[in-house]
Amino acid sequence: MKTWQKITIILLILALIGILVFLYFYGASTTNPDDPDGVQNPVFPFEPPVGDDGDDFFSGDSGDPSDDDEENDPEEKDRLWRVSDRPVAGSGWVTREDGSQAIWYVLKENGHVYEHDIENRASTRLTNTTIPRVQEAIISPNGEHVIYRYIDIESRNIKTFLATTERTPDGETLYSIDGSFLPDNLTEVNLSPDGNRIFSFQNTTDGVIGVLYNITTDEGEVFFDSPLQEWRSEWNHSDLITIFTKPAAGVTGVAYQLNTTSGEKTKIIDGSALTASLHPSNQYLLTGKQESGSYRSRLYEMDDLTSNVMSPATLVEKCNWSDDELFCGIPNNLPNKPLKDWYQGKINFSDQLVSFHLATRNQDRIFTEEELNKGPFDIIKISPANNTEHLIFTNHRNNDLWAIDLENDQEN
Repeated sequence: MKTWQKITIILLILALIGILVFLYFYGASTTNPDDPDGVQNPVFPFEPPVGDDGDDFFSGDSGDPSDDDEENDPEEKDRLWRVSDRPVAGSGWVTREDGSQAIWYVLKENGHVYEHDIENRASTRLTNTTIPRVQEAIISPNGEHVIYRYIDIESRNIKTFLATTERTPDGETLYSIDGSFLPDNLTEVNLSPDGNRIFSFQNTTDGVIGVLYNITTDEGEVFFDSPLQEWRSEWNHSDLITIFTKPAAGVTGVAYQLNTTSGEKTKIIDGSALTASLHPSNQYLLTGKQESGSYRSRLYEMDDLTSNVMSPATLVEKCNWSDDELFCGIPNNLPNKPLKDWYQGKINFSDQLVSFHLATRNQDRIFTEEELNKGPFDIIKISPANNTEHLIFTNHRNNDLWAIDLENDQEN
């Protein structure tokens, strides 16, 4: 073979290799692999942060150029969409002055508050006061207050900061925040449905006290006390707080109602590894119990707690109410003893979103197969909008926030 022929063949081979390399790297640069199993964040208890980065608790600017308004494609109108791909500490529906509702959420990394418009599906940063490593955030339904919960690096105390949001006439953000700290090491904090009162548990040398605090009047009173320290609470009904002993496998727990008007404490139900959630109308009760070696959720009517009307195969923490429905994340496989490992973030579930119609007892799977493929989803913190046309939830796998348009029916 002549020399020029050899050179030509070599050049052709090099050109072919170059094309293949270009295609490989171009393809890799346009792929966005999803690895939801990479991060696991426990819901309870708070995890102390690792290391000390010297951050002040408050600062006026995060200094992070990536913390601009989150980009969303207004042309993208999938029924299910991701509101925030960054971990959130809390979210909720806030009613605007015109009566419409928007999604507010707080980033775990810096405490910045965002508003997400469900029509154009764009997020706008509302605050720039930095509160690092927020573990839990509770947002009032009118957006006037945000409760931040975090662990102080030096003291390892649980801090609870009650912030008031105020409109800023000028500036790069719409709101500023100011406020005050509640006592250290509150083990539970709940906000009333109207957003004006706080109920919290605080351990004492004799057990625990439950304190009812009025945000408007700045007055508090001890509303509950017990020699037991392990209590949890939920506040769905305007005048009724549901409290129950912290669930533990093989331990019999009890649930009570606290009437904030009369001060009366009424036992509701008991059971092993008990959790409980009350419908806002006080008509239904959802419980989770350990029975015959397995964990079961049961839905009762409050006037008959002897026989359940439905048994969703899930944890109570994966459910929430609308007026007429119970929405739940239903795992494709619920182990007999799921509590400890799931709470501590050692295991994750893959959930289908299901609605249970309270009056008819019918149930509907909400996610389509295509929507399931956007997951997997380990669903927590479900929150339907007031009109139940939309719903938001957090994916426990990595704490990103999702929304779904329930009015946009698709075949399941």
